Amino acid sequence: MSELFEANLENLRIRDEWVLALRELMDQIKQWVNETQQEQALIVQERSLAKDEQYIGGYTAPALTLTAENRNIEVLPVGRFAIGPIGRVDVTNYRLSHTLLYSSKKGWASLEQRKPLTKSLFFELVQSML
Repeated sequence: MSELFEANLENLRIRDEWVLALRELMDQIKQWVNETQQEQALIVQERSLAKDEQYIGGYTAPALTLTAENRNIEVLPVGRFAIGPIGRVDVTNYRLSHTLLYSSKKGWASLEQRKPLTKSLFFELVQSML
């Protein structure tokens, strides 16, 4: 196989891994919201974003809108190579944003908190934006 073909295969693998990681993150957030529906009056809307990145090309990425108290919080994929080899998702109400970073070895973590993403940390971030 040529080096170019192998590089393209590797880029497709990275893209597929990234999209899967995004889907798993969005599914996890939806599950957390469902588990805390009594405490948090959040409405979750799913949508898809068309993304196109150097190296991995075009793909469809999942995104979420969380609505509470007439305020929207977006969970938006920024990119797979947003910070070097690490993927990035922003949780934002467009006045305040929190950055989640993805590493295939370590999973999702909060950039500001420097901690792995957990249910309680996620709701702490959301609460700061309401």
